[in-house]
Amino acid sequence: MRVLYNISLSLIWLIIKVYSLFDKKTKLFVELRKNQKIISKENVVLFHCSSLGEYESIKYFIRLYKEKNKNSSIFLSAFSPSLKRHNIDYNFIDYFFYLPIDLNKNAEKIISIINPKKVFFVKKEIWFNYIFEISKRKIPLYLISGKFKKKDIIFSSNWMINHLKIFDFIFTNDHESNDVLKSKSINNYIFSGDTRFDSISNNNKGNINQKRINDFCGDMDIIVFGSVYKEDLRIIEDFITKNNAYKYLIAFHNDCKKNNEILKKYDYVNYSDNRQNKANIMIIDEFGILKNLYEFAKIVYVGGGFNKGVHNILEPIFFGNPVLFGPKFKNFDEAKNAIRLGIAMPVSNKNEFEVSVEKFKNFDRSKSREYFESNLGASNNIMLELEKQKNEK
Repeated sequence: MRVLYNISLSLIWLIIKVYSLFDKKTKLFVELRKNQKIISKENVVLFHCSSLGEYESIKYFIRLYKEKNKNSSIFLSAFSPSLKRHNIDYNFIDYFFYLPIDLNKNAEKIISIINPKKVFFVKKEIWFNYIFEISKRKIPLYLISGKFKKKDIIFSSNWMINHLKIFDFIFTNDHESNDVLKSKSINNYIFSGDTRFDSISNNNKGNINQKRINDFCGDMDIIVFGSVYKEDLRIIEDFITKNNAYKYLIAFHNDCKKNNEILKKYDYVNYSDNRQNKANIMIIDEFGILKNLYEFAKIVYVGGGFNKGVHNILEPIFFGNPVLFGPKFKNFDEAKNAIRLGIAMPVSNKNEFEVSVEKFKNFDRSKSREYFESNLGASNNIMLELEKQKNEK
């Protein structure tokens, strides 16, 4: 099976390199690996995550680990170009690089150069050749924020399942993952909880112009629309048109507004424009401040639910907000939990959006805060287990 895996991956890598000649994003993926130099240091602990979102989810845990292991050199690797060098907190991370694709020769070379004392993979970053190489060298290996479903492709063959058994510990987000792993005779799991809650709680400060927001909002209630697409705007446009009881902060996913005709109907002001006007819509045209805008909100709508899936709802919940989102949320346990607890509602059309806003007008914000606070502590749980393992040796 390993031979077949390596042959398949070699062919995929060849296709990626050819495709990179015609596609900018693929070219960036290749170039980032081609032009980097891997270094070595003493006492390296390697964390590998897929993307910016996964890095953000373990950011607090990395900080906590570094504080308790000051002599460790923290190396962070990523798969996706979405995690850029300027996103990294170098107060706790000593070196960042893009992990070369999971070819046998790459795994042997990288692990040989870095020579880590411990390795942490995040969520579903299961790289078989790297796992094999780490295991061969008897390096402690952990998976944090593990989340598994019965239908996951990793359970489609015993060869893949056996790689999960190599981990010293798999720290899981939820009890359903424990049940799935147990059903596959994988017993090296420990429920720790979701590290995203800790990271959001300890990373809620940002470089935001509060005076600019306060001057725009005045004493009016605010609805924040975060990470929205064209499809999201179509169900809220009537509400914005006829309802002057609110002011609206709109942050687009990426730069969707360049191709959006809907906004041409409205008078709006950009966040970056310090001039005052009578608009009741502010477009957030600066990246990285959305999470801090939720503090100003009375109600939050999170986009993505009419596309591939709803975006991050935990950030607005942290500030005690009720949350609305589109119908594609079934793969997000936090969305299902929030609906069950009455702190979120899915909406599929304009009428449902208006009804939901009315329902949440007098929302008890303590309900959202209680849910968030009840899920804190995953990072400390993992640290305690690592300390326990260390003391038992």
